[in-house]
Amino acid sequence: MRKYEIITIFQEGTDVQESKKSLNEIFERNSVQVSSEEDWGVRKLPHLLKKKGSGFYSISNCEMDPAKVKDVTHEILIQQSILHHMVKAL
Repeated sequence: MRKYEIITIFQEGTDVQESKKSLNEIFERNSVQVSSEEDWGVRKLPHLLKKKGSGFYSISNCEMDPAKVKDVTHEILIQQSILHHMVKAL
């Protein structure tokens, strides 16, 4: 198991709690252990993403098997409510 930081930007107009719930379901399916979660709230984006100028930022510190990073990233990309994400190894 390795430690990661996952930064997620949700679309501002969507229900953020439902979006976070679906993200946590992705984590559960892939045996990701979330140690802490921090919401930064709505912030202006540095450039347009999917024609949106702002989004809801959330940061999750977690542990997972390095082989699962690709699967988690793929499932996050499929989510319509997520504008952008980044997985960073710590």
